[in-house]
Amino acid sequence: MKKIMIATLALMMLWPFGKIQAQEDNKPFRFGLHASPSVTWSKPDLQEYESAGTRLGFSYGMLAEFSMSNNYSLSTGIDISYFGGKLSYIDSLNNYSLEDDDNPNIKTAEIKSTYSLQYLQIPVMIKMSTNEIGYFTYFANVGLGTSIRLGASVEDIYDPAGDKNDDDNKIDDLSEDVALFRESLIIGLGAEYSLGPDISLLGAVNFNNGFTTTIKRDNYQLDKRGNAIVNYIEFKFGLLF
Repeated sequence: MKKIMIATLALMMLWPFGKIQAQEDNKPFRFGLHASPSVTWSKPDLQEYESAGTRLGFSYGMLAEFSMSNNYSLSTGIDISYFGGKLSYIDSLNNYSLEDDDNPNIKTAEIKSTYSLQYLQIPVMIKMSTNEIGYFTYFANVGLGTSIRLGASVEDIYDPAGDKNDDDNKIDDLSEDVALFRESLIIGLGAEYSLGPDISLLGAVNFNNGFTTTIKRDNYQLDKRGNAIVNYIEFKFGLLF
């Protein structure tokens, strides 16, 4: 009986220490910074419009994580993102103020539009992490991104039909043709490398899949509006404290 009482007292004395240690191992809040190059592309909804290739993008910002348990956390932050897309389609030259004076019979041309977009994004994701293996912790994250437009411009390059060597271009501020808000699904995988008890290197690959229209462009020849979503894959590098 005496031994049982001693053992019980010992457990009661050690329990608070164990709880504190667990809390220290699992910090309730972490913050950090990141820089993320990306590859972006557009996906139009009309068959008369085609994606004309990829563009390089970049984002930077702050990270914040709120622990929910040893292996789950709520991940958020603020990102300033630069990305874009390219579209190719046939349209009327008159509506672009780009009539071909040398050949007035040419009324249409292939238009290649290159968009440069800037958005502020707030991601909200669930981060699922493994226990530390050596100095590494591996994780997957999934969630949503809500973005608001900060700026937008487009460069139009046109090729009059039958004369591929006669190119011209113009740059416009087309903010009204780019959505003010953008919603996306974010899925990613990554790893952290511990540099000490309070700092980690972060590396991740995220697929940011837009599911709301980002680009809206009227086509006067078709008498339709072509819409496109913009997707990108980002390679995130950062520090967590």
